[in-house]
Amino acid sequence: MADSKSVQRRDVSRKLKALSAADREAFSRRALARLLAEPMYANAKAVAAYFSFGIEFPTPELLAVILKDGKQLGLPRIDPRDLSMTLHAVTELQHDLESNPLGFREPRTGLPVISVEHIDLLIVPGLGFDLQGNRLGRGAGYYDRFLARPEIHAPVCALAFECQIVDAILIDAYDISVNCILTEDRTIHV
Repeated sequence: MADSKSVQRRDVSRKLKALSAADREAFSRRALARLLAEPMYANAKAVAAYFSFGIEFPTPELLAVILKDGKQLGLPRIDPRDLSMTLHAVTELQHDLESNPLGFREPRTGLPVISVEHIDLLIVPGLGFDLQGNRLGRGAGYYDRFLARPEIHAPVCALAFECQIVDAILIDAYDISVNCILTEDRTIHV
């Protein structure tokens, strides 16, 4: 199974790398517009998201809009010792983030923790997705562990490019699916 997931990761990564900068920008704006038109976004007072890096769906514009809309923004901070994540309140993107040893930006140490019970919408990353909401992550399991927490009641959504939608994601018993996928062409409610 792990080998097959590696093949899926490689295939989707190749498609993501093939997107031109112009297409990435245009497609991400269309997918973001879909999210912002959703009642689950409009009604959310607290939104958890992530700061993208590498070939991931770009989120800086999303994070800026969440703050501009006056919503509480929670971003994950990882603990590599036990592969866990906590959400921290971010109010200023330029000041409140730092780079971690894995190379991506996360909340600075000491920022207030947000209890997951107070989150109204969770936006998660993924390399690939299928129409059943199955998510292909990077393989470390941070998000699957986090999303398995029983106190999470918010809808879990993903922003993605159409090239990230595949016929079927290979899943393990511990994999957690998403409730909604928003691409440049469609909104997929699961």
